Amino acid sequence: MADVNLPVPIRTYADGDGLVQIKIVDPTTIAQVSEVDTDKNLHVEMHGNQPGGADIVVALDSSGRVRTIVEGSTAGTPTFDYKDATGIAAGSPDNHDYVVPLAQTFSLKQVYASASGKMKIQVETIIGLTTTTLVVGFGTSANPNVVIDFDPAYAQVPASGTVRVIATNKDNQPQDLYTTIIGELA
Repeated sequence: MADVNLPVPIRTYADGDGLVQIKIVDPTTIAQVSEVDTDKNLHVEMHGNQPGGADIVVALDSSGRVRTIVEGSTAGTPTFDYKDATGIAAGSPDNHDYVVPLAQTFSLKQVYASASGKMKIQVETIIGLTTTTLVVGFGTSANPNVVIDFDPAYAQVPASGTVRVIATNKDNQPQDLYTTIIGELA
């Protein structure tokens, strides 16, 4: 069978036992091979940092599908909480609080902040009576956007917890401060 013209080259072929084998050639990975055997079990060979590879058997569901989750994602609900704090006086802070709903967990992925002048951004979590500062960032007139990425596995906030972004106007005149808290609820 001919190669398929995709961004990642894929070659498929059938062997003598009626198995279909797909080999994915990726410049960042030594090799990735998968095949479905006659019992409809998917065998995946992953090399990565292990030159010998490891055979992993993946079961198909009742409809013959392989259920997958892209690494770094979950089955949660995407959440974008935006705030526009207008006319914040020079040297003054403004709090942007996102309170996690009951029976939910929030995975913090990113905080985005912007202003026309200088600003300071401090990201905290408040769980019960404990406040933890996660990170501080600064924006200037030349670089007015602050983007702070988090590994959601390490930035989990339980129900009734709070993600707080303290945006402080570090300019010499009032300005608007824009913040967005981005994550997933599960």
